[in-house]
Amino acid sequence: MKDMVKGSSIIVVGVNRGGTSAVASSLNSVGIFLGDSWREPNYEDVYLAKCFRNRSWSKFRKQIKKYEASHDVFAWKLPDSINRLIKVDGMFSSPKYIFVFRDIYAIGDRINRARGASLLFSMFKASLQYLNAIFFIKYRKPDCLLVSYEKMLTNTDQYARQLLDFLEMEKTSENIESIVTSVCPSPSGYQEWADESKKSRERKAQQILGHLDYIEKEKIGGWLRSKKDENPVSVDIYINKVKVGNALADNYRQDLVDAAVSNSGCHGFVYTLDPPLKSGDTVSVVLAGTALDVKGSPRQIG
Repeated sequence: MKDMVKGSSIIVVGVNRGGTSAVASSLNSVGIFLGDSWREPNYEDVYLAKCFRNRSWSKFRKQIKKYEASHDVFAWKLPDSINRLIKVDGMFSSPKYIFVFRDIYAIGDRINRARGASLLFSMFKASLQYLNAIFFIKYRKPDCLLVSYEKMLTNTDQYARQLLDFLEMEKTSENIESIVTSVCPSPSGYQEWADESKKSRERKAQQILGHLDYIEKEKIGGWLRSKKDENPVSVDIYINKVKVGNALADNYRQDLVDAAVSNSGCHGFVYTLDPPLKSGDTVSVVLAGTALDVKGSPRQIG
């Protein structure tokens, strides 16, 4: 990064399910710092995301200043930022932007499958958010790179070269290869994360808490409770997608009382398996009468 000003920030802007994670993955692949608390597969700095969503602007700015002071270049990605671009622009000392655009039908379809939201509404929302980004680009005239998600996938070599030019990095074969190999349309880790996020929202809607704690060849155990009251609830047990039984989660668990999860502590379950599990079997534990997995489910035995 020969010419870029020390303390520069790269802000990746796009909509939910719009390809921002792919761009952030590319930046990470060539050594761009993404923050102290970023995580795969979405490459978002957890602390900054929390500050942004809670509108804790002083904490947000303080962390940005820390990153800018300690790194030549820092990249930040959060799809929510597309709704507050003017605010974001004032938080960074030397911001540069990467705007990612994707087919709005594909965005709507992914949101529909992940969250059950209306396809047309999701497409309409994405269109408005893109319009907001376009107005920002037209009138604020930021230093920016525009990226087509579809073209990123079909011509990764060209995308890699354009990205390296924007970053003012040398277009070495190593850098190009790092970016090319980082581009994946549906990485398994991302899909698993998206699926678990959907389940988490469903569990919240159902007002249940719980976890599949362990699976052994002859038994499984965990806990489940309704946030509505202390009455015990039941779980259904599936082995390789075939229901094999159910259990009432009413066993006493001192750890649930100690953790202030429950006053009674009577929400544990243990289920004996007959016949025992075989290597490779997958166990699913769901809220009885639903398809909603307990956290930690499904799980495969080694």
